[in-house]
Amino acid sequence: MLTNERDGQIGVVEGKIKIIAPKGGGKGAALYPPEEGGVIYVNGVELEKQITCDSQDIVTLEPTTYMEDARLEVKISPDGLNALAAVFPRRVVTYQLKDTPLCASLKPQLEKSEKVEKLLTLEQAEQELRKQNVLHGLSMAALNELVKTANGEFNTVAWGLDKQEGKNGRLEFVVNHEVEVINYEEENTRADFREKYRYPSVKKGDVIAILHPPEEGKPGQRVTGEVIVPKPVKAAKVRCGEGTEFADNNKDIVALKDGRMIVAGYHIKVVNLLVHKGDVNMESGNIRFNGDVRIFGNVTEGMIVEASGSLIVDNNCYGATLNAGSGIHVGKNVVKCDVQGGTFFALLREVLILVNQLTEELDGFIENLKQIFKGLAEKGQKVDNAYLKRIIKMLFEKSNGLRDTLMLLERRLEQNSFSYLDHTKEAIESLQAFFSLDMEKCNPDELIKSLKIFRTLSEGYHEELKELPLLSISYTQNSNIRHSGHIEITGAGSYFSSMHAGGEVRVQGVFRGGTIKAESNVKVNEFVYISTAAESGEKKDAIRIKVPAQSAIHFNLVHEDTTVQVGKMVYRFDREYSKIKVSFDPQEGLLKLTNL
Repeated sequence: MLTNERDGQIGVVEGKIKIIAPKGGGKGAALYPPEEGGVIYVNGVELEKQITCDSQDIVTLEPTTYMEDARLEVKISPDGLNALAAVFPRRVVTYQLKDTPLCASLKPQLEKSEKVEKLLTLEQAEQELRKQNVLHGLSMAALNELVKTANGEFNTVAWGLDKQEGKNGRLEFVVNHEVEVINYEEENTRADFREKYRYPSVKKGDVIAILHPPEEGKPGQRVTGEVIVPKPVKAAKVRCGEGTEFADNNKDIVALKDGRMIVAGYHIKVVNLLVHKGDVNMESGNIRFNGDVRIFGNVTEGMIVEASGSLIVDNNCYGATLNAGSGIHVGKNVVKCDVQGGTFFALLREVLILVNQLTEELDGFIENLKQIFKGLAEKGQKVDNAYLKRIIKMLFEKSNGLRDTLMLLERRLEQNSFSYLDHTKEAIESLQAFFSLDMEKCNPDELIKSLKIFRTLSEGYHEELKELPLLSISYTQNSNIRHSGHIEITGAGSYFSSMHAGGEVRVQGVFRGGTIKAESNVKVNEFVYISTAAESGEKKDAIRIKVPAQSAIHFNLVHEDTTVQVGKMVYRFDREYSKIKVSFDPQEGLLKLTNL
């Protein structure tokens, strides 16, 4: 039996959606929204999901149009040395409904078409780069290529100039100045373990170091036009000490004598060195040496070791006397010894005070002499050589401070064995020769010359005293230790020893009994109060540590009954304290305990 039933149909014919209504109870055609490219409206309502359509429905399509304007994008590298750019063309994207045969359902397909137009000109691209702060190193050729291709790919169009860092001045050592530990395995020679070190030596006239001047850097420029400034350069610091001087080229440093080169910070000197391989005992005799001393052994009872430079003892010292102009290092124990280090620096401190005093007195003397000359000139009185000598003699006799300081300085340096102070002795002799007035013609300008020399000497001594050598001992017992610089006890500590330092005192271990006096801070790991038999009978507490008011005393652990003095203030610990600092509070006028 035939039926007239027919489902509805829908399709796209000549770019328009066509709907055929169903017949005889058939199903209506289904319409789905498109995936992209446009929006379908059914009876004026946007189609968001599948619906069943009828031929009466009004179905319209609103195609989507996308447009991107031509543009230029810029990326500047973090260091500002490169600018990358990309030129994008104008893009217009349109969609057109594709014809689809009639069927029961329709999901419209829209055909995409794209139009690309290279609209950005070279001039416009350059202007855009300038707007985005690309001001230096622009390559017009590279930019023109980007404009031609306009493919949106980033390429470098501007290059900055990187800075060139300069070089600090440096000191080049021509010879090795470090003590060399002999490695017999490397040298493939028969081992003699009594020979442990090798000290490099220099000869008089050798170039031992070269001072290289600093080299200035060159500035750079970022693509933004900003100048890149290189770091400032510094000249190398160097001070020629004993046994060294600059050559005529002010670059090479030469040795003035045979010996050992020593470098401490920026100080260079050449000194003599005495090495004693063994114990200092009755067989070797006392050792007195004008230079550095190194002892690969012990210093036994009753023996004396004196060095005008530094003193190093690898092992122990028992009942001995040690004296050094510079630092002292004892690798092991010091028992019942008298130790004094830094005598050169102690002397230098005294000389510096006298030189400063002499400079002040001499400056006043010159000023008084000028006033006398001025008064005579105003009277129109001429001063011949004989009259000049009488004036200087009379003024010198009245200048008690100048005469006394000159005499004290001369006496203090009479027994001087340190060649470093020879210049001071020469300056004193020159000044004394002037005031003796034995010269045929008296020239007051010599006084001004002497004043400049003493001022220069004062500056040099002040610099020398900035870096004091260290006195270090592993352990000390029943010994007297004095040093113009810092004292450091590096091992177990100290037992019933006295210490007097021109700088700090640092005790890593336990300090039992004894006393400490320092011109700077004192730092003790553990301090144990033990009184002597004589002190036990006295009611007054014995002061164990003394420091100036501007310094402090540090304890990791301090036991009861320990008495300390900071400035003029005294404090006795009534119990055990740990991690404590004792200092003077100038505002309160009292000692202050602070936890570390």
